[in-house]
Amino acid sequence: MVGWDSYRDQWITEGLANYIALVGADAEKPGDHLLAHWLDYYRKDLTSHVAGRKHGGGCGSVGARSPLKFVARPGRLLEIIYGKGAWVFHMLRVMLQAPASKNPDERFIGCCTA
Repeated sequence: MVGWDSYRDQWITEGLANYIALVGADAEKPGDHLLAHWLDYYRKDLTSHVAGRKHGGGCGSVGARSPLKFVARPGRLLEIIYGKGAWVFHMLRVMLQAPASKNPDERFIGCCTA
């Protein structure tokens, strides 16, 4: 069984599951650009201004010591876990890609399945 040690690690499993689901959906219907659509949605949502926050956009750390202090509206913690988690894995995927390789995502896949 694979799990997380504390609530601070929950974003890893949930963010990866969300990202892989988006990648799979994108592969099934490449013309719909689902991955790009949802990443754009998450980016706009995570950087949007939240009433009562002094510094405008931003959502805090995915593994914050006290994630609830970043929750300025209901559901914000889920936005951080799923939206920002998906973005973290997308950035890792892009950083690990080898465009000239037969399978550009081989290193990312190996990293996520090891």
